[in-house]
Amino acid sequence: MNSLPGNHSSPVSTHPLHVLLAEDNLLLQQAIRIVLQQRGFKVSVAKNGQQAVQLIQQQQVDIVLMAINMPVLDGVEATIAIREFNKYTPIIAFTSYDETSMLQYIKQAGMNGFLSKYASPEHIYETIMLHTKGAKEKAS
Repeated sequence: MNSLPGNHSSPVSTHPLHVLLAEDNLLLQQAIRIVLQQRGFKVSVAKNGQQAVQLIQQQQVDIVLMAINMPVLDGVEATIAIREFNKYTPIIAFTSYDETSMLQYIKQAGMNGFLSKYASPEHIYETIMLHTKGAKEKAS
């Protein structure tokens, strides 16, 4: 993928990519936030789907990592709501579900990809870089 071996600096030196992490598990939130910040990303956290929708309306984000099962509004419902006003920001399902059983479901909701909650920090980084590169090219 788009890995830069040994380079763990900011993906964009003057303007770090802004990741919205929508995850209700506090321990996982903290761990993923640390992983992302160590790679130079700016991170905002939503603890449910409704907060994710509100944050993406209020802030410019480059990518969303969206859990599927969350209180108030689940990740699929939140994605559908976001796609009503934002068609281009990549939204990646961040889930422990099996990829093959979820892929069609998340694509229909408007998500751009799938990332396992068990993914390595390197795979998380590569997925973010892959999807933000494509989104920036579409916006140009």
